[in-house]
Amino acid sequence: MTYQTILYELKDHVGLITLNQPERRNPLGDAVITELLDAFTRAEQDPEVRVLLLTGAGDAFSAGGDQREFAARLAQPAAQTYADGRKTGEFLIRVWKLTKPLVGAVNGGAYGGGVGMVAACHLAVASEKATFGITEIRFGLFPMTILPVIRAAIGDRRTLDLALTGRVIDAAEALTIGLVSRVVPHEHLHAAARELAQGIASRSPVATRLGLIAFQESTHMDTETAVRHLHTLRAVLLQSEDAHEGATAFLEKREPNWKGR
Repeated sequence: MTYQTILYELKDHVGLITLNQPERRNPLGDAVITELLDAFTRAEQDPEVRVLLLTGAGDAFSAGGDQREFAARLAQPAAQTYADGRKTGEFLIRVWKLTKPLVGAVNGGAYGGGVGMVAACHLAVASEKATFGITEIRFGLFPMTILPVIRAAIGDRRTLDLALTGRVIDAAEALTIGLVSRVVPHEHLHAAARELAQGIASRSPVATRLGLIAFQESTHMDTETAVRHLHTLRAVLLQSEDAHEGATAFLEKREPNWKGR
């Protein structure tokens, strides 16, 4: 696929995806979601990609839903609006099920669906200039589709605080509530996010992939079921070439040479 709304670049096992409509503050419209889905699938199928890094071009990370598309949907039948919205939901589920780590580099404002994307990332680094808001309530709406991923990231009370008030928070508060993993000076954002991504990329691809699967699959299990299930995945991981290489490299006091198998 030739991308029109995003940029994709692979360097040192890190797939960099940039939302690339800065003049419109990088909205998450249908075309963007289609291209992001293609980029995620492309990255997961490419053994050279170990980590994904997501950021926005210009001054914003993402302003959320495309207002042009939203305006057009006001005149649609409910069934069509439901079908269109379902695509966004399926997209968020796809992001949640990624088996390669997704790191967000939040360079500026993230609103509505943009906050949903930050919450869906496995880790997120924010510029000190970044701001965050799920402001749908101001427009007679509610952040329905993105609610579960935000809730999973920051918990019930904090999600309701942001959703019911529509208030905008700064990067420091986003760090305090767990929406982002760390905050750095604006001019250091991309270097810090890439350093984090490359640090993860230096680890075993097998352990990383199975670790994410373990995390996802055990999320809604009771403790006993989760322990038994993860014990099985542990047995699978111990039989991987990477596990043997990791142990051998440790004993030989050298850096491991991961095969991803």
